[in-house]
Amino acid sequence: MVETGRLARGRDLALTIHAIELHDEATYQCSVSQFGRNAVSAPAFGNAVRVVVHVEPTISTPPQQSLEYVTLGSPFKTECEASGVPPPDISWTKNGRIVSQNATLSFDKIDSADQGEYICLAVNSEGKTESSLSLHFSKSAEIDFPLSNKTSIEGSNVQFYCHASAQPSTVVYLWQYEGNPVKTTEIGLRSKIQEGNFVLNRIRRTDQGWYTCEASNGFGPASSSMAYLDVHYRPEVKASNRQLYTFAIGSSGTIDCDVNANPPVTVINWSKNGHVLTPSPGTQLKIANASLEDSGMYSCQAYNSIGSSPFFEIHVVVAAPPSFSKPFPPLVFVKQGNPLLVECHGFGDPPPTVYWVRNYHRINSANLEITQVSHNDHGEYECVLSNSVATVKRKLQLYVQHTRPQPITELKVVCEDERDLRVSFSPGYDGGFHQRFRLHYQDGPTGVWQSTKLSNDTFTFLRRLKPFTKYGIFVESKNEFGSTNGSIAYHSVCATLPIPSSIRLNSMKKLKWEKIKEAKSYKVSMRMPNSKVFRDFVEVTEPEYQLDMTMFRGKGEIEFRVRSLMPPFGESESSPPIALRSNEQGSSALLLYIVGGGLVFLLAFLLIAYYVKKFSKSKDVENQNYSHYVCGNYAPDYPRKPKALLMSENGRNKKDSWMWTSSEEDGSEETDKMDLDYIPETMVERPMTHETVVGDMLKAKYIYGNNGTNLDLVDQLRIERLKKEFGQSQL
Repeated sequence: MVETGRLARGRDLALTIHAIELHDEATYQCSVSQFGRNAVSAPAFGNAVRVVVHVEPTISTPPQQSLEYVTLGSPFKTECEASGVPPPDISWTKNGRIVSQNATLSFDKIDSADQGEYICLAVNSEGKTESSLSLHFSKSAEIDFPLSNKTSIEGSNVQFYCHASAQPSTVVYLWQYEGNPVKTTEIGLRSKIQEGNFVLNRIRRTDQGWYTCEASNGFGPASSSMAYLDVHYRPEVKASNRQLYTFAIGSSGTIDCDVNANPPVTVINWSKNGHVLTPSPGTQLKIANASLEDSGMYSCQAYNSIGSSPFFEIHVVVAAPPSFSKPFPPLVFVKQGNPLLVECHGFGDPPPTVYWVRNYHRINSANLEITQVSHNDHGEYECVLSNSVATVKRKLQLYVQHTRPQPITELKVVCEDERDLRVSFSPGYDGGFHQRFRLHYQDGPTGVWQSTKLSNDTFTFLRRLKPFTKYGIFVESKNEFGSTNGSIAYHSVCATLPIPSSIRLNSMKKLKWEKIKEAKSYKVSMRMPNSKVFRDFVEVTEPEYQLDMTMFRGKGEIEFRVRSLMPPFGESESSPPIALRSNEQGSSALLLYIVGGGLVFLLAFLLIAYYVKKFSKSKDVENQNYSHYVCGNYAPDYPRKPKALLMSENGRNKKDSWMWTSSEEDGSEETDKMDLDYIPETMVERPMTHETVVGDMLKAKYIYGNNGTNLDLVDQLRIERLKKEFGQSQL
């Protein structure tokens, strides 16, 4: 609805609309009513007027002077959106030339010629408007200069400069420390990034490492550069250093002063009780053949090019190691059932700890005391004195008498032959009485135990044992107080497997050999022609193996050997080799001959078919009463149907005239005359290619039978035709 402020009535009942707008478009009609005193007349209507509002075009997309970045070789598409009444016609131009006659500007693949400014033009009856769009090729960000490594002193500030060129030039910079974004690390709290530059304040030694600047503008891959920050700081003695050392008199050792420093320490100054010692280039101070005078307070101070470390103090104590005050005998004999008491005492500074050890078990007592010695108490004991200076030990061997023997030691089993074993051992303590020995053995875990006779010997032989069997063996020691069994040892008989025999290859290229009763499996090895060694390539459980010939074709002569196996008894010797000769070359040649022969046969068949078809077509043409020789070479340019050759009555003269005739659809006859002064080459008589009886007959009838006179044209054509027909019959 039109606002009343823009409406006005003009002269002669005219209506004026000021500042007309698009929504003023409508149908307008004037109505007139007469007002009397008492009544109002019915309204009279004027003509209806339709007001149509036209609007000049406006472009909403793209905005004026737009800029688009595109990648070379990529597709691009954009739309020009415009409005107006009537709807405007939209087109795109570049350099005054129309490149699109609709609202769409698109490229399947942007190339260098497509770069530039494009104008979107919208036109209707009220006017025109335009908007520009510039296409520019994008360029991925590229860092102008690589970062430089920096060296800074702890506590100072450091700055890295990073700038990249790109198109568009809006570049986003990302800084990383050791592969992690700086903002996610503690460094981010002390750093600032501004336009690619990175500033790190109050650097610490832990800030040392690799820093990476990565620049990207969203087009193409990001560009990056790395630099190493080396943080220098003065030496600092490690907290892990010991502050107390204790040395035994006469011993040697070192005092450590380990330091953290960058750059490395150049020298360490040592002092003892305030007196400077000779500077040492290393981090250790050596003390050789320590004496009481070496005790005292030591300190170390390290230096590098940045500065020095604080003094680090170390207390050194030199003392005598523990000593046994009352020695005890190394050997003690006690009868079974009697008590035992052995005292172990010592002294030292600081006082040592005293304890006994037997079979790696500690007895926390200075006295070794047993109320009733038994058979199991026999053995070696050790008294230990230990303090911060040193640890000293002394051994005692306890022999228990009047008891059964102690178990044997050092049991050894070796093979004498494939079925014989030699067993030897060292006897244990006999308890003070004569002892003898008996050997017990068992074939396998479920076999029956067997025994030898008692003997004084410390070795014996087990003969004629079962082959490929593991035996359990132990030795019984016996005196008048009883017997003791030693530990069980297990040993296999050293039997050897037979060598596989009768190695052969059957017609199916299956490798076979004789079965070996004891073998659990067989191992096949092979040697290639250019190799000096056999290599295992398969293990089977049956005495045969099917060779895969595709693996060996073209390899030449290949040798195979077989070994028999029966774990855990090892392997047999290898069998004599057998050779496999690959015949792939002969097979390939035979295959080549077969394929070649087939191709030749196929080619011959195709040639025969081609010529049969060709001659069949030639015969069909002759049946239509025109010569292949005349039509094919003399009159190829006639667009009409094939014509029959007509001879004039005087066709036998030297100079004849003859005509082509053809029948048109309207029944009329068309005749072309031809002068026979020129006879085509194909019409000249040629010698017959097939010298046969039929050929001689043709010559006798048409050549020799004319008494040497020249044949007329018709006779020559007949001869040519007969030759062709005869040639086809022979084929």
